[in-house]
Amino acid sequence: MLVSGGKVGLKHPRGIAIGEDGSFLITSGSTEQLMKLKEDWTLLKQIGKSGDVAAQFKGIRSVKISPAHMYYVCEQMNHRVQVFDEDLNHVCSFGKIGKKLGEFNYPTDVAFDEMGQVYV
Repeated sequence: MLVSGGKVGLKHPRGIAIGEDGSFLITSGSTEQLMKLKEDWTLLKQIGKSGDVAAQFKGIRSVKISPAHMYYVCEQMNHRVQVFDEDLNHVCSFGKIGKKLGEFNYPTDVAFDEMGQVYV
């Protein structure tokens, strides 16, 4: 990721989501970060680095905004989904490697139904 004068240039973007306020979220595969930007590409906030604790990522992929305005981020190598609020504060994580309910093998994306249920 390149930052110049508050503007962001991306290297290896993986996912993008656009908020109702016009801001957008981008996941960066090269830096293992989640970034929130204004419409004009001004960086509002970024979080993350390579790792396996809250707000760290390995194999970051998609980001989606839930009907409740929470941000869901899939990580392939940690086999989990992390959830953040609109200020990019970590709320919770779920998933681990496996084949049982609630376990994942390299998750890449999430979706929501009209009731707000999460599908990975």
